[in-house]
Amino acid sequence: YMNEVSEKIVAIKTEVREQNWEGMMFECQQSRLPVKEWCRQNGINPSTYYSRLRKFREKVCNEIIPIEAVAKAPKSLEIKITLGDIVVALPSDSSTETIKTVLTALRSC
Repeated sequence: YMNEVSEKIVAIKTEVREQNWEGMMFECQQSRLPVKEWCRQNGINPSTYYSRLRKFREKVCNEIIPIEAVAKAPKSLEIKITLGDIVVALPSDSSTETIKTVLTALRSC
């Protein structure tokens, strides 16, 4: 039982850390400062920032529904985001956080 509780605590801590980093990456983009300058002002090592950015992009890419699934998907797939030749389809009940994450990832493409 304790091992299960410990695993849940680690999972929650990981999720909170990821959300904090996602917020910081969004702030960095909104600042319009060069990443190195933003990192310097915020006391963050640029290599740490880029490492977290890579992990964030991998996470987002794993959450994106494949384009082939759109044709076979039930009618609940109503949100479609297009950027050039990239098409992202999300269920209509997607959370605001999920949509924001996808838009942030696309903005960095």
